[in-house]
Amino acid sequence: MLVVATVVGRALDLRAFGVFGLLSSLAGYLLVIQNAAAAAVVRELAVVDAEGAGGDGGARRSIVATSALALYVVAALAAAALVAAAGWAIAAALRLPPGLERQAELGALALAVAVALGWPLMLLRDVVRARGRFMLLAGCELAGLAAYGALVCALAAAGAPLWAVVGANGTLPLAVGLAAAASRPLHGWARLRPAFLRIDTARRLATGGAQLSAAEITSAVVYTADRALLGALASPRAVGLFEGPLRAHNVLRALGAAFVTTVLPAAARLRAAGDSAALRELAVRGMRYALFSTAPLAAAGAVSARPLLELWLGARYGGGAPALAVLLSYWLVYAAGMVGAALLVASGGATQVLRAALATVAANLVLAAGLAPSAGATGVAVAIALPAAVQGVWLARAGLQAVGGLPRRFARAVVAPGWVAAAVAAAGAFGAQRTLAGGGPLALAAAAAAVVAGWVVAFVAVLDHSERQLLRALWRRA
Repeated sequence: MLVVATVVGRALDLRAFGVFGLLSSLAGYLLVIQNAAAAAVVRELAVVDAEGAGGDGGARRSIVATSALALYVVAALAAAALVAAAGWAIAAALRLPPGLERQAELGALALAVAVALGWPLMLLRDVVRARGRFMLLAGCELAGLAAYGALVCALAAAGAPLWAVVGANGTLPLAVGLAAAASRPLHGWARLRPAFLRIDTARRLATGGAQLSAAEITSAVVYTADRALLGALASPRAVGLFEGPLRAHNVLRALGAAFVTTVLPAAARLRAAGDSAALRELAVRGMRYALFSTAPLAAAGAVSARPLLELWLGARYGGGAPALAVLLSYWLVYAAGMVGAALLVASGGATQVLRAALATVAANLVLAAGLAPSAGATGVAVAIALPAAVQGVWLARAGLQAVGGLPRRFARAVVAPGWVAAAVAAAGAFGAQRTLAGGGPLALAAAAAAVVAGWVVAFVAVLDHSERQLLRALWRRA
C-alpha cells in the first residue's frame, strides 16, 4: 500500500491525489468492514470442517459455503451501489474543475464495478483460512497484493486517466480471490449449488458479521467524513496533503490489528475454559507487547515527520508533517486499547466497544467541523487523535476490568516497555534531526536505528527473564 501511495502520489498533482485517496478510501474501508464480517463465515466454516466429512459433514459445509456466497454477492452489490453514489456526491461536494470532476465520477463507477466483481471471490480466501492452510493463505494474499500493486503503479506511471487509476485501486479483492481460486480450496471439500442455500444460515452469518463489523464501520465513517469535511471546508489540496499522513498512520493500525487477530480467539478459548489466571496473563502480555511494538515507531515517526514525508512523497508534501506527528501521537496508548477491545468482545462486551466507537465518531465529527476551516489537515488530525486517545485508554481499562481484578501496578507493567523504548526512539530521532541539519535519508536511517535502540534498551532494562527468553526463541525461529 505504501508503494502504491508513493507511485501515485508522485505521478498526480495534489488535487488529483486527494481525489484518488478520497474515492479509493471508500472501497478500502468497505473492504476492511467486509474482512471483519468475514470472521463470522470463517468461524462457521471452521466449525463444520472440524466435524469431519463423515455423516452429513460434507453437506453442512456446502450449506454454509453456498449461503455465505449468496451473502457475499448481496453485500457486493450493495457496496458497489454505495461506492458509486457516494463517489458522485463527494465529487460534487469538492467543487472540482469540470474535467477533474468528470474523472472522479467515472472513477467512482469503475471502483463500484471492481467491488462487485471482487467481493464474492473473497469466499475462496475465507475457505482457505477456515481450513487452517495458513501458508497457502499467505501465498494467495501476497500474490494478489503483487498483482494489484503492479496494476495500479503501472497505470499511474504510464499517465493513465485518473478514473482508471482509481478503478484499479479497487481490484485487490479480485486479485486475492483469483489467487485463492487457483488453489481450488473447495475441491473435494464443499460444493456451491443453489440447492444448498439456506436462508436461516445466511441470516445467522449476516447477524454475526454485522456484530463484528460495527466498530469498523465507525472507522470508515471517521476517515471518509474527515476527508470530505477537509475538502468542503478547506480545499481539495488540503485533502491531498492529508493523504500521506493518513496512509503512514495506517501502517501502525495494521500492526495493532495483528495483535487483535491473535488475542481475540485466544481470549475466547480461555474464557470458555474458565482459566482466569491465563486470561489475565494474556491481557498483560497482549497490551504490553502491542505498545512495545508500536509506541517506538510512533514516537520516532512523529519526530521525523517532515523528512519522512518529503523523502517518501516529495517536498510538496512536507506541509503535512504536523498532521502526521499528531496522528502518530495517539499510538502511544491506542494499541493497548485495541487489545482491550478484543478482550471485551471475547468476554461478551461487543456492545461496549460499539458505544465507545460511536462516541469517538461523534467527538471526531464535531472537532473536525470546527478545526478544518482554520487548521486544515492538522486540525482534522487533532480531531482524529484526541478522541482516539481517550477511546484507547477507556478500552484498555474496560478490557482489564473484563478479565477480573488485576493489581494496580498493572498499568505500569503494561506501559513501561513501550514508553521506555519510545523515549529512546524519540530522543535518537530528535538528535538526528538536529545533528544532520533537519532531515534527509541519513536522518531517517538514524531515526530507524533509534527505534531499534529503544527496543534493545527496553529488552535489557524492562522485560523480565521469561520475556527475554521468548523473544530470543522467536528470533532464532525467524
